[in-house]
Amino acid sequence: MQLALLRLERNPNVLIKSKSATYIGYLQRREGVLQSEALKKVSDRHRNHMADLQTVLIAQQAHITRLQNDSKSSELDLQNLLAEQKKIIDSLKERVAQLEERIKDTGSPTTCPAGYQQFQRTCYRFSTDQKPYSEARDTCHGEGGRLATVKTNWTHDFLANHVRATTHANTWIGLSDVETEGVWVWDDGTLLAGEGMWGTGEPNGGTMENCVHIYADKDYRWNDNLCPRSYYYICEVLA
Repeated sequence: MQLALLRLERNPNVLIKSKSATYIGYLQRREGVLQSEALKKVSDRHRNHMADLQTVLIAQQAHITRLQNDSKSSELDLQNLLAEQKKIIDSLKERVAQLEERIKDTGSPTTCPAGYQQFQRTCYRFSTDQKPYSEARDTCHGEGGRLATVKTNWTHDFLANHVRATTHANTWIGLSDVETEGVWVWDDGTLLAGEGMWGTGEPNGGTMENCVHIYADKDYRWNDNLCPRSYYYICEVLA
């Protein structure tokens, strides 16, 4: 981007040859990228100011085009407009630099509570103590979250690999059929979709085994088990 601005500054005739429109389009696209990357981090004042400057620049380019088509246009008129456009470009360059600096400062937000680690848009805490399912769930709720919901292969792999690398032990996640046998419900109230990440032959506990954990003995996939058993557990909160 800085290279594009430098070329414009060194060769003002480029503006007369309709290159301003190309630069305006670039600025609009770049601003869109910046806003999508850190929409909530950029103030309305910056966005509105850039929009105003772009509007003026577009209007001036239209004026230059009209002057080019008017054989009576003076060189002075064009030079005045070019000087004005250079000021606007300098201001836009400064604004874009400010926006990029804001994104650099906030591009890796640390929004997870202490003891949690972020994966995608969710923060997870892997317990160091073991509890029955209901107590583990209550603990997570008390922290403003819930037992982990595992709705994608990527999430399962992240959680299972962490368990595999640390405790190597059975670990509760937020899935159970306590209310209705065979109807598996996540701790966030949604139903299990698809086949899930069950270990071979699971679930197989019938009405006795109603709570689900990552099962170390079955390649860290899911197993239904007795809810009163004490295992490690995973809490989650939204980042």
